[in-house]
Amino acid sequence: MGLLGAVIACAESSLVIEPLTGAERVYAIQLIGKIRFEDRSACLYDKQGAQLGCTPTRDIRKIVFSDKPETPTDVNYPAMPVMQVYPNPAHSQLMVQGVESEQVLRVYSMQGQLFITTIADGHTATVNVSGLNAGNYLLQVGAEIVKFIKQ
Repeated sequence: MGLLGAVIACAESSLVIEPLTGAERVYAIQLIGKIRFEDRSACLYDKQGAQLGCTPTRDIRKIVFSDKPETPTDVNYPAMPVMQVYPNPAHSQLMVQGVESEQVLRVYSMQGQLFITTIADGHTATVNVSGLNAGNYLLQVGAEIVKFIKQ
């Protein structure tokens, strides 16, 4: 079964995988020991090191860590601004809308190497990606991770 296989609903912290197509998948954080990006795939492992599944990174739109319950409740969560990342693919600049002022933005390789750290100065941030080699990268803003392509 792949990473985008079974849906595990939880009422506590969760990991949400949003694929390019199809429904998002929710996994209980308590079941996950680590996440590794290897062989162009995102792989989940339990706390004993057994692989829970892998999904090609090309099939993942974004990964979000959430403390919001996945079951309906009487609690109304405030609407979060939708983060938009463009252009994708990017040549020299990556624009990020819907971030909070002074929020940290990090760019990682698909292997998890940190390349860029910057701080948003408003609700739209600009990340200079001109120094990166062409390829796939991950942008982390808070608990949200978005894949983008550098040309």
